[in-house]
Amino acid sequence: MKSVNYISKLLILLFGVSCTNDSQSTLDYTPLNFPISKKVEVTKLCDDFIFSVTRDMSIVGSSIFLRASSDSNKHSLQVIDINSKKHIASFGSQGRGEGELSEFSTFDINPQNEEFIAISQNKYVIYDLKKVLSNEPNYLKAQGVFKNVNSTNEIFYLSDDKLLHVEALPRFIITTKDLQDTLSRYDERHYISKFFAEHKNPDLQKRYFGNNSLFTVKPDKSKFVNSAYNGFYMEIFDIKRDKITSAQECRFVEPRMKNEIMPMDGCIAGPLQIRSTDKYIYVLYSTDFGFDVKNVQLGVFDWKGREVKNYVLDKFTYNFAVTPDDNICYCWVQNADGEEYLGYFDLK
Repeated sequence: MKSVNYISKLLILLFGVSCTNDSQSTLDYTPLNFPISKKVEVTKLCDDFIFSVTRDMSIVGSSIFLRASSDSNKHSLQVIDINSKKHIASFGSQGRGEGELSEFSTFDINPQNEEFIAISQNKYVIYDLKKVLSNEPNYLKAQGVFKNVNSTNEIFYLSDDKLLHVEALPRFIITTKDLQDTLSRYDERHYISKFFAEHKNPDLQKRYFGNNSLFTVKPDKSKFVNSAYNGFYMEIFDIKRDKITSAQECRFVEPRMKNEIMPMDGCIAGPLQIRSTDKYIYVLYSTDFGFDVKNVQLGVFDWKGREVKNYVLDKFTYNFAVTPDDNICYCWVQNADGEEYLGYFDLK
Protein backbone atom coordinates (compact mmCIF):
# COMPACT_ATOMS: atom_id res chain seq x y z
CA MET A 1 0.00 0.00 0.00
CA LYS A 2 1.28 3.44 -0.89
CA SER A 3 2.21 5.67 1.99
CA VAL A 4 -0.16 8.21 3.47
CA ASN A 5 2.53 10.83 2.84
CA TYR A 6 2.05 10.32 -0.88
CA ILE A 7 -1.67 11.03 -0.55
CA SER A 8 -0.98 14.11 1.55
CA LYS A 9 1.33 15.48 -1.15
CA LEU A 10 -1.36 14.95 -3.73
CA LEU A 11 -3.85 16.80 -1.57
CA ILE A 12 -1.48 19.74 -1.20
CA LEU A 13 -1.52 20.08 -5.00
CA LEU A 14 -5.31 20.19 -5.08
CA PHE A 15 -6.43 23.75 -4.26
CA GLY A 16 -9.27 25.92 -5.47
CA VAL A 17 -12.98 26.53 -5.29
CA SER A 18 -14.92 24.54 -7.87
CA CYS A 19 -18.63 24.54 -7.07
CA THR A 20 -20.72 27.04 -8.94
CA ASN A 21 -23.98 27.56 -10.72
CA ASP A 22 -24.28 27.31 -14.46
CA SER A 23 -22.33 30.35 -15.78
CA GLN A 24 -19.81 30.12 -18.61
CA SER A 25 -16.88 30.78 -16.26
CA THR A 26 -17.68 27.63 -14.30
CA LEU A 27 -16.74 25.19 -17.05
CA ASP A 28 -13.12 24.92 -15.87
CA TYR A 29 -12.09 22.31 -13.33
CA THR A 30 -10.59 23.62 -10.10
CA PRO A 31 -8.92 21.01 -7.85
CA LEU A 32 -10.17 20.00 -4.43
CA ASN A 33 -9.36 22.29 -1.54
CA PHE A 34 -10.37 20.88 1.83
CA PRO A 35 -9.75 23.37 4.68
CA ILE A 36 -9.15 20.42 7.05
CA SER A 37 -7.44 17.10 6.28
CA LYS A 38 -7.09 14.44 8.94
CA LYS A 39 -5.44 11.00 9.00
CA VAL A 40 -7.65 8.41 10.69
CA GLU A 41 -7.21 4.85 11.86
CA VAL A 42 -10.10 2.49 11.18
CA THR A 43 -10.86 0.48 14.33
CA LYS A 44 -12.14 -3.08 14.05
CA LEU A 45 -15.74 -3.42 15.22
CA CYS A 46 -16.09 -7.14 14.63
CA ASP A 47 -14.70 -9.99 12.55
CA ASP A 48 -16.91 -12.84 13.81
CA PHE A 49 -18.57 -13.24 10.40
CA ILE A 50 -17.18 -13.79 6.91
CA PHE A 51 -18.73 -11.92 3.99
CA SER A 52 -17.51 -11.79 0.42
CA VAL A 53 -18.14 -9.25 -2.32
CA THR A 54 -19.51 -6.64 0.09
CA ARG A 55 -21.21 -3.80 -1.72
CA ASP A 56 -23.99 -1.45 -0.64
CA MET A 57 -24.17 -0.48 3.03
CA SER A 58 -26.89 1.39 4.89
CA ILE A 59 -27.63 2.24 8.53
CA VAL A 60 -31.13 2.16 10.03
CA GLY A 61 -31.28 2.68 13.78
CA SER A 62 -28.73 0.32 15.30
CA SER A 63 -28.68 -2.01 12.27
CA ILE A 64 -26.21 -2.08 9.37
CA PHE A 65 -27.59 -3.53 6.14
CA LEU A 66 -25.03 -4.99 3.74
CA ARG A 67 -25.39 -6.36 0.24
CA ALA A 68 -22.96 -9.25 0.64
CA SER A 69 -22.55 -12.99 0.33
CA SER A 70 -22.14 -14.96 3.56
CA ASP A 71 -20.54 -18.28 4.42
CA SER A 72 -23.46 -19.08 6.74
CA ASN A 73 -26.48 -18.55 4.43
CA LYS A 74 -27.53 -18.25 0.79
CA HIS A 75 -29.12 -14.82 1.08
CA SER A 76 -27.89 -11.70 -0.72
CA LEU A 77 -28.46 -9.23 2.14
CA GLN A 78 -27.06 -9.34 5.66
CA VAL A 79 -27.91 -7.37 8.80
CA ILE A 80 -25.47 -6.58 11.63
CA ASP A 81 -26.47 -5.13 14.98
CA ILE A 82 -24.06 -2.35 15.96
CA ASN A 83 -24.61 -2.67 19.71
CA SER A 84 -24.21 -6.44 20.05
CA LYS A 85 -21.76 -6.70 17.11
CA LYS A 86 -23.71 -9.74 15.93
CA HIS A 87 -25.00 -10.91 12.56
CA ILE A 88 -28.74 -10.85 13.33
CA ALA A 89 -30.56 -11.46 10.04
CA SER A 90 -30.22 -12.35 6.38
CA PHE A 91 -32.78 -12.09 3.59
CA GLY A 92 -33.30 -11.77 -0.17
CA SER A 93 -32.78 -14.77 -2.46
CA GLN A 94 -31.48 -14.83 -6.01
CA GLY A 95 -33.67 -16.53 -8.57
CA ARG A 96 -36.81 -16.14 -10.65
CA GLY A 97 -39.34 -17.25 -8.08
CA GLU A 98 -41.72 -15.32 -5.88
CA GLY A 99 -39.95 -12.56 -3.97
CA GLU A 100 -36.63 -13.32 -5.70
CA LEU A 101 -34.43 -11.22 -7.99
CA SER A 102 -31.71 -12.25 -10.43
CA GLU A 103 -29.42 -10.00 -8.38
CA PHE A 104 -29.91 -7.36 -5.72
CA SER A 105 -28.13 -4.65 -7.66
CA THR A 106 -29.59 -1.75 -5.72
CA PHE A 107 -31.80 -1.20 -2.71
CA ASP A 108 -33.26 1.51 -0.52
CA ILE A 109 -34.89 1.55 2.91
CA ASN A 110 -37.79 3.63 4.16
CA PRO A 111 -37.55 3.59 7.97
CA GLN A 112 -40.81 5.53 8.35
CA ASN A 113 -43.02 2.74 7.03
CA GLU A 114 -40.44 -0.01 7.65
CA GLU A 115 -40.06 -1.03 4.00
CA PHE A 116 -37.12 -2.30 1.98
CA ILE A 117 -37.16 -2.08 -1.84
CA ALA A 118 -34.71 -3.75 -4.24
CA ILE A 119 -34.58 -3.86 -8.03
CA SER A 120 -32.96 -5.85 -10.80
CA GLN A 121 -33.63 -5.55 -14.52
CA ASN A 122 -36.82 -3.58 -13.91
CA LYS A 123 -38.28 -6.15 -11.51
CA TYR A 124 -38.76 -4.96 -7.96
CA VAL A 125 -39.53 -6.50 -4.59
CA ILE A 126 -40.68 -4.79 -1.40
CA TYR A 127 -39.97 -6.44 1.94
CA ASP A 128 -41.43 -5.81 5.39
CA LEU A 129 -38.47 -4.56 7.42
CA LYS A 130 -39.98 -5.48 10.77
CA LYS A 131 -40.40 -9.10 9.64
CA VAL A 132 -36.87 -9.15 8.20
CA LEU A 133 -35.36 -8.07 11.52
CA SER A 134 -37.53 -10.60 13.36
CA ASN A 135 -36.31 -13.36 11.02
CA GLU A 136 -39.85 -14.15 9.89
CA PRO A 137 -39.81 -16.03 6.57
CA ASN A 138 -42.88 -14.33 5.03
CA TYR A 139 -41.31 -10.87 4.69
CA LEU A 140 -42.37 -10.32 1.04
CA LYS A 141 -44.81 -7.40 0.91
CA ALA A 142 -45.10 -6.70 -2.84
CA GLN A 143 -43.40 -7.40 -6.16
CA GLY A 144 -43.80 -6.34 -9.76
CA VAL A 145 -42.26 -4.95 -12.94
CA PHE A 146 -41.61 -1.35 -13.99
CA LYS A 147 -43.96 -1.18 -16.95
CA ASN A 148 -43.64 2.52 -17.75
CA VAL A 149 -39.90 2.95 -17.05
CA ASN A 150 -37.42 1.80 -19.70
CA SER A 151 -34.53 1.23 -17.32
CA THR A 152 -33.58 2.08 -13.74
CA ASN A 153 -30.04 1.90 -12.36
CA GLU A 154 -31.04 2.86 -8.82
CA ILE A 155 -34.19 3.65 -6.93
CA PHE A 156 -34.90 5.75 -3.83
CA TYR A 157 -37.89 6.41 -1.63
CA LEU A 158 -38.98 10.06 -1.70
CA SER A 159 -41.94 9.38 0.60
CA ASP A 160 -44.14 6.47 1.60
CA ASP A 161 -45.80 6.56 -1.83
CA LYS A 162 -43.21 8.10 -4.20
CA LEU A 163 -40.02 6.77 -5.81
CA LEU A 164 -37.07 8.42 -7.57
CA HIS A 165 -35.60 6.42 -10.47
CA VAL A 166 -32.08 7.48 -11.50
CA GLU A 167 -30.10 6.92 -14.71
CA ALA A 168 -33.29 5.72 -16.29
CA LEU A 169 -34.71 6.68 -19.68
CA PRO A 170 -35.28 9.59 -19.36
CA ARG A 171 -32.47 10.33 -16.92
CA PHE A 172 -34.49 10.90 -13.72
CA ILE A 173 -38.13 9.98 -13.07
CA ILE A 174 -40.40 10.40 -10.08
CA THR A 175 -43.26 7.89 -9.93
CA THR A 176 -45.86 6.75 -7.49
CA LYS A 177 -44.78 3.68 -5.52
CA ASP A 178 -47.26 1.51 -7.39
CA LEU A 179 -45.64 2.78 -10.63
CA GLN A 180 -49.01 3.65 -12.12
CA ASP A 181 -48.29 7.38 -12.47
CA THR A 182 -45.20 9.31 -13.59
CA LEU A 183 -45.08 12.58 -11.65
CA SER A 184 -41.92 14.16 -13.08
CA ARG A 185 -39.20 13.65 -15.69
CA TYR A 186 -35.75 15.21 -16.05
CA ASP A 187 -33.45 14.54 -19.00
CA GLU A 188 -31.01 17.47 -19.12
CA ARG A 189 -27.24 16.92 -19.21
CA HIS A 190 -24.72 19.72 -18.73
CA TYR A 191 -21.37 20.34 -20.42
CA ILE A 192 -18.75 18.07 -18.82
CA SER A 193 -15.70 18.47 -21.06
CA LYS A 194 -14.58 19.17 -24.59
CA PHE A 195 -13.95 15.44 -25.04
CA PHE A 196 -17.60 14.56 -24.51
CA ALA A 197 -18.97 17.64 -26.28
CA GLU A 198 -16.97 17.05 -29.49
CA HIS A 199 -16.97 13.25 -29.56
CA LYS A 200 -18.31 11.63 -32.72
CA ASN A 201 -20.71 9.61 -30.57
CA PRO A 202 -23.22 12.14 -29.17
CA ASP A 203 -24.48 9.54 -26.66
CA LEU A 204 -21.06 8.99 -25.07
CA GLN A 205 -21.70 11.33 -22.11
CA LYS A 206 -25.06 9.67 -21.45
CA ARG A 207 -23.39 6.24 -21.55
CA TYR A 208 -20.54 7.45 -19.30
CA PHE A 209 -22.99 8.43 -16.58
CA GLY A 210 -25.10 5.33 -17.22
CA ASN A 211 -22.09 3.08 -16.56
CA ASN A 212 -20.31 5.01 -13.81
CA SER A 213 -22.85 7.00 -11.82
CA LEU A 214 -23.18 7.14 -8.04
CA PHE A 215 -26.15 8.65 -6.21
CA THR A 216 -27.32 9.64 -2.77
CA VAL A 217 -30.57 11.27 -1.65
CA LYS A 218 -30.67 13.71 1.26
CA PRO A 219 -32.63 12.10 4.12
CA ASP A 220 -35.18 14.93 4.15
CA LYS A 221 -35.77 14.11 0.43
CA SER A 222 -35.29 17.71 -0.73
CA LYS A 223 -32.07 17.07 -2.70
CA PHE A 224 -29.96 14.38 -4.33
CA VAL A 225 -26.42 14.12 -5.72
CA ASN A 226 -24.97 12.51 -8.83
CA SER A 227 -21.27 11.78 -9.13
CA ALA A 228 -19.31 9.23 -11.16
CA TYR A 229 -16.15 7.13 -11.27
CA ASN A 230 -13.09 8.45 -13.15
CA GLY A 231 -12.35 12.14 -12.66
CA PHE A 232 -14.35 14.07 -10.06
CA TYR A 233 -17.53 15.77 -11.20
CA MET A 234 -20.53 16.15 -8.91
CA GLU A 235 -23.99 17.65 -9.51
CA ILE A 236 -26.56 18.50 -6.84
CA PHE A 237 -30.28 18.54 -7.66
CA ASP A 238 -33.28 20.01 -5.87
CA ILE A 239 -36.61 18.22 -5.54
CA LYS A 240 -39.59 20.46 -4.88
CA ARG A 241 -43.26 19.67 -5.49
CA ASP A 242 -42.15 16.59 -7.47
CA LYS A 243 -40.05 18.74 -9.82
CA ILE A 244 -36.31 18.11 -10.31
CA THR A 245 -33.95 21.03 -10.99
CA SER A 246 -30.16 21.28 -11.18
CA ALA A 247 -28.91 23.37 -8.25
CA GLN A 248 -25.12 23.09 -8.27
CA GLU A 249 -22.30 21.70 -10.41
CA CYS A 250 -18.95 20.86 -8.80
CA ARG A 251 -15.99 20.40 -11.16
CA PHE A 252 -12.87 19.16 -9.39
CA VAL A 253 -11.02 16.78 -11.75
CA GLU A 254 -11.99 16.42 -15.39
CA PRO A 255 -13.05 12.92 -16.51
CA ARG A 256 -10.54 11.85 -19.18
CA MET A 257 -11.92 8.79 -20.91
CA LYS A 258 -11.03 6.47 -23.81
CA ASN A 259 -14.68 5.48 -23.98
CA GLU A 260 -17.66 5.35 -21.61
CA ILE A 261 -15.90 2.81 -19.34
CA MET A 262 -12.11 2.97 -19.75
CA PRO A 263 -10.20 5.99 -18.39
CA MET A 264 -7.16 7.45 -20.13
CA ASP A 265 -3.75 7.14 -18.51
CA GLY A 266 -3.42 9.69 -15.73
CA CYS A 267 -7.15 9.89 -14.97
CA ILE A 268 -7.82 9.49 -11.26
CA ALA A 269 -10.31 6.89 -10.05
CA GLY A 270 -12.30 9.62 -8.28
CA PRO A 271 -15.54 8.83 -6.39
CA LEU A 272 -16.01 5.18 -5.43
CA GLN A 273 -19.10 5.49 -3.25
CA ILE A 274 -21.32 8.30 -1.99
CA ARG A 275 -23.56 8.74 1.07
CA SER A 276 -25.32 11.65 2.76
CA THR A 277 -26.93 13.00 5.90
CA ASP A 278 -29.16 16.04 6.27
CA LYS A 279 -26.02 18.08 6.95
CA TYR A 280 -23.32 16.70 4.63
CA ILE A 281 -22.44 14.76 1.48
CA TYR A 282 -19.78 12.06 2.00
CA VAL A 283 -17.70 10.84 -0.95
CA LEU A 284 -15.33 7.88 -0.71
CA TYR A 285 -12.75 8.58 -3.42
CA SER A 286 -9.23 7.87 -4.59
CA THR A 287 -6.59 9.96 -6.32
CA ASP A 288 -4.91 6.78 -7.58
CA PHE A 289 -5.03 6.35 -11.33
CA GLY A 290 -7.39 4.12 -13.29
CA PHE A 291 -8.52 0.87 -11.73
CA ASP A 292 -5.38 0.34 -9.63
CA VAL A 293 -6.87 1.76 -6.45
CA LYS A 294 -4.99 1.19 -3.21
CA ASN A 295 -5.47 4.42 -1.25
CA VAL A 296 -8.84 5.91 -0.34
CA GLN A 297 -10.07 9.05 1.35
CA LEU A 298 -13.42 10.31 2.59
CA GLY A 299 -14.32 13.80 1.45
CA VAL A 300 -17.05 15.74 3.25
CA PHE A 301 -19.02 18.45 1.42
CA ASP A 302 -21.93 20.68 2.43
CA TRP A 303 -25.13 20.70 0.39
CA LYS A 304 -23.82 23.55 -1.75
CA GLY A 305 -20.94 21.29 -2.77
CA ARG A 306 -18.27 23.15 -0.79
CA GLU A 307 -15.38 21.17 0.68
CA VAL A 308 -15.62 20.85 4.47
CA LYS A 309 -13.20 18.18 5.67
CA ASN A 310 -11.12 15.28 4.34
CA TYR A 311 -10.24 12.00 6.06
CA VAL A 312 -7.21 10.03 4.87
CA LEU A 313 -7.96 6.40 5.72
CA ASP A 314 -5.27 3.96 6.85
CA LYS A 315 -6.99 0.92 5.30
CA PHE A 316 -8.54 0.16 1.95
CA THR A 317 -12.29 0.74 2.28
CA TYR A 318 -14.92 -0.93 0.09
CA ASN A 319 -18.13 0.39 1.59
CA PHE A 320 -19.22 2.86 4.20
CA ALA A 321 -22.23 4.39 5.92
CA VAL A 322 -22.47 7.38 8.25
CA THR A 323 -24.70 7.75 11.31
CA PRO A 324 -27.44 10.40 10.92
CA ASP A 325 -25.80 12.59 13.58
CA ASP A 326 -22.53 12.71 11.54
CA ASN A 327 -20.53 11.27 14.45
CA ILE A 328 -19.36 7.83 13.24
CA CYS A 329 -18.47 6.26 9.91
CA TYR A 330 -18.87 2.47 9.69
CA CYS A 331 -16.98 0.80 6.87
CA TRP A 332 -16.00 -2.54 5.39
CA VAL A 333 -12.21 -2.55 5.06
CA GLN A 334 -9.21 -4.65 4.11
CA ASN A 335 -5.96 -4.33 6.04
CA ALA A 336 -2.40 -4.76 4.73
CA ASP A 337 -2.57 -8.53 5.39
CA GLY A 338 -5.67 -8.93 3.24
CA GLU A 339 -8.01 -9.43 6.23
CA GLU A 340 -11.49 -7.95 5.75
CA TYR A 341 -13.79 -6.81 8.52
CA LEU A 342 -16.33 -4.26 9.67
CA GLY A 343 -14.66 -1.19 11.14
CA TYR A 344 -15.44 2.35 12.20
CA PHE A 345 -13.87 5.71 12.91
CA ASP A 346 -14.90 8.93 14.63
CA LEU A 347 -15.94 11.84 12.42
CA LYS A 348 -15.92 14.45 15.19
